[in-house]
Amino acid sequence: MRSFGGACYGASVGRNGGQVKSKSIAFQFSARNASGIALMLALSLGSCKSKPSAPVPPSPQVVAEPKAAVPPPSPQATVRLPPRTPLPLGPSLLVTPGKGLGPIRFGATFATIERHMDLPCELRTENLCRYLSRAVDFEMKDGVLVSLHVQSWLRVVDPKNPEQRFGMFNGGISPDLRLGMLPWAIEAVLGKATRVEKVSGQAPLEEVHHYPGMLLEYDRLENQKLVLSGIRLAPNLK
Repeated sequence: MRSFGGACYGASVGRNGGQVKSKSIAFQFSARNASGIALMLALSLGSCKSKPSAPVPPSPQVVAEPKAAVPPPSPQATVRLPPRTPLPLGPSLLVTPGKGLGPIRFGATFATIERHMDLPCELRTENLCRYLSRAVDFEMKDGVLVSLHVQSWLRVVDPKNPEQRFGMFNGGISPDLRLGMLPWAIEAVLGKATRVEKVSGQAPLEEVHHYPGMLLEYDRLENQKLVLSGIRLAPNLK
């Protein structure tokens, strides 16, 4: 039996032991021996089936070793960020070192402050006109403005009540310096401070940068960044 092109076929043997040759490729067969030839072809094709390959052993499973649990970092934050940022309220006020906020200048009376703020003092005492929602304290003496304090919305008003915070101050230092900025960004515009005061025991306040007519206060946030969080103005600050 021979094979060719992946298929099997048999050679017929004659009475004289020689191969029976045919002039044509197709075989002549009668209906009587058709079933016999079909049976021979089935047996010959069955012998050509390839032997089943040996089963491949399964590859061993690699089990990853569990990683050691990483302990959470210890809390070092001094100011926890509130869930939402408030919107700035009131008129936009330009911080002018040594002079005041916008049209409100040192020497202004309570009535002048309230007129320019478009709102009565939210807290008024003999020496204070506070706008909690606008994050500004106007500090008074003998009925006139002598200094003021702008504070960040990240600061709490009273440590005993940490949920109560200042609102968002609507303003900044020319050209566009705002509360919440990093020291290097402030210094890129204003230059180096004449003096940098390190503060201890007044967390979150850590540094006070001195400029003529203005003090810039920097707090440490829970992400460990130092950001501008307060501005103090007075005529004679150095």
